Amino acid sequence: MRVGPSAIHGLGLFAAAPLAAEVVVGRLEGVLTDEDGMHVLWLSDDLAIELTNDLRYVNHSGDPNGALTDLGLVTLRPVDPGEELTHDYGW
Repeated sequence: MRVGPSAIHGLGLFAAAPLAAEVVVGRLEGVLTDEDGMHVLWLSDDLAIELTNDLRYVNHSGDPNGALTDLGLVTLRPVDPGEELTHDYGW
């Protein structure tokens, strides 16, 4: 994976090699917080995690190629090299 300029927003996370469907791309890493911020992922109305690894650069898409699970970010379909990794923030 590599971080680079995104057509969606700011920086994005891109596949460096082909990824098959149902591949765990990475695990969420960060610190728990109750305050909003640029790289904060809300887990509930009262609890969030401020991401500290490269997964903080995964942008939103209404047609995502990844999803957040208890394993981390998992691909929903095959992802081509150079394709930006996305998930639906409304999960």
